[in-house]
Amino acid sequence: MLRQLDTFPLVQFLLHNRGLNGEWTDYVIRRGPVEANLSPLEHFLIHEAPVVLATRERAGIFKEKLQKLVQDGVHMASLPCGMMDDLLSLNFKGVPNVTLTGIDLDQQSQILLPNIKRL
Repeated sequence: MLRQLDTFPLVQFLLHNRGLNGEWTDYVIRRGPVEANLSPLEHFLIHEAPVVLATRERAGIFKEKLQKLVQDGVHMASLPCGMMDDLLSLNFKGVPNVTLTGIDLDQQSQILLPNIKRL
């Protein structure tokens, strides 16, 4: 089973880095559930693994709570920000003055983040 796990880029990254960066966290929480052509093991990791389901549920709860705080003049921060999906996925329609700040030690996230346009 370990050999099979080591064939997936997600697991390779996780084992090599002892954790996930912003890009992989974004994949697991937001993009992974819509991926097609997953092997049975990948499907389990993305759709059934308790740690992933708990992380996805927690992200949903945070999003719900944060959305209630969106108002004109709000300054929101994400730390560690990763791909800032926690803030960039919020609905800011009708809220003209919003400041978002992202802080993360993950260099990859800092490089990719300016290229994300979700607002």
